[in-house]
Amino acid sequence: MPFENNFFDTIISISTLEHIKDLTGAFKEITRILKPGGRAILSFPARNVIMDNFYRLCGYKPRELHPSGHKDILNTGKTFMNLTAMKKFPVFCRSVSVFISPPNLKNELYQ
Repeated sequence: MPFENNFFDTIISISTLEHIKDLTGAFKEITRILKPGGRAILSFPARNVIMDNFYRLCGYKPRELHPSGHKDILNTGKTFMNLTAMKKFPVFCRSVSVFISPPNLKNELYQ
């Protein structure tokens, strides 16, 4: 991204990360441009059978539409950030998990 290191106090990403195949690269960029002590607020849908079937009925291939699932995003995110809060919405709707987290000391590569 065309931003300097430690540029943002807060980063908000809503329903974006599930479309990215290279989650490690995405989280490296988030932690690079986030100021020390800053917060990342990330929201993404939880992968579930109901939504997968809905996408198939509409003619989409769920893994092409969303190559990264919520577990992939959480596991990758936890290697770069400290999870400070998480909210899970009901499974019967387009479930969304949200976590709010400041970068941890694993951000030292960019300081």
